[in-house]
Amino acid sequence: MALVRSGAFLLFATLVAASQNSGPKSSKSYVAEPKLPVIDFDACGSPNPSIYFGKPLPYKLQADDRLYSSWQDSRTFVRSLARGTEVTKVGAVNIIREPDRGVITEEVDESLRPLVRGDEVLGYGSHSDSFVSFWGKGVSFTEYYENIALKGSCGFADKTQCHINITKPGVKEWWMQLKTSDGVTGWILGSRQNGDKVSSGPNAGYACSD
Repeated sequence: MALVRSGAFLLFATLVAASQNSGPKSSKSYVAEPKLPVIDFDACGSPNPSIYFGKPLPYKLQADDRLYSSWQDSRTFVRSLARGTEVTKVGAVNIIREPDRGVITEEVDESLRPLVRGDEVLGYGSHSDSFVSFWGKGVSFTEYYENIALKGSCGFADKTQCHINITKPGVKEWWMQLKTSDGVTGWILGSRQNGDKVSSGPNAGYACSD
């Protein structure tokens, strides 16, 4: 299956640069390589109006956690959160300090030229719609997460379904904003990644689920 263009690119319309499966989406004009760190507020865990209808539902934490005033380095500790605390998702943020590095493994449609199979691309994190942002040769596009392999490990029996292979994971953080049942809003750490080393928060998987 060829890597093709199919709509507007999300990353550069929804992020702030600080200094299901319907195929990839891309911009049409030249886009400069993003300046680091890249701060993206449409991260996994952010309610997405285009795919989520109605009021976000509260859920209970599955493990003890720590609530902070912000995702930024200047954050302060707010309170401890006990297992079973009822919270509601408010939003999430990806902080990309170094992008993932990957290689295009399938044929590329003319709409994504000058990119071709074998080119290196840079990855900038997963959005709330499960598409992951990439950039290469002045072209920005998104690819559905299931079509991305990690160091050659692809979830499909048909390997042509994996269009990009991540060869070197980057350096990034993922924070989630929650509101407690008594009205306190703050942030918990979802995960930190430094290359192959990943540290997940105690409620990372559950808080990111729909």
